[in-house]
Amino acid sequence: MLEVIYLIFNEGYTATAGDDWMRPALCEDALRLGRIVAELVPREPEVHGLVALMEIQQSRAAARVGPSGSRCCCWSKTAPAGISCSSIVDSPRWTEP
Repeated sequence: MLEVIYLIFNEGYTATAGDDWMRPALCEDALRLGRIVAELVPREPEVHGLVALMEIQQSRAAARVGPSGSRCCCWSKTAPAGISCSSIVDSPRWTEP
């Protein structure tokens, strides 16, 4: 069951099909299911580990999209290594490697 919950979360975090880069509703549903399972079996460490993993990943979701909601350039397959998206790194201290 935990594998299915994580698959749902992953499909929301990085959609494999369709026009949307992310599907936040799927992430929220997977987190909700994970929390429910954690309440039902509070002594199962794997459940709590899965919920923690999904929470950590979800905390970074806003950094994965630009201001318009489109894929951030640093997640693009064409962005050169070491180049960061200006919508995330917008600091005068930032220098190119």
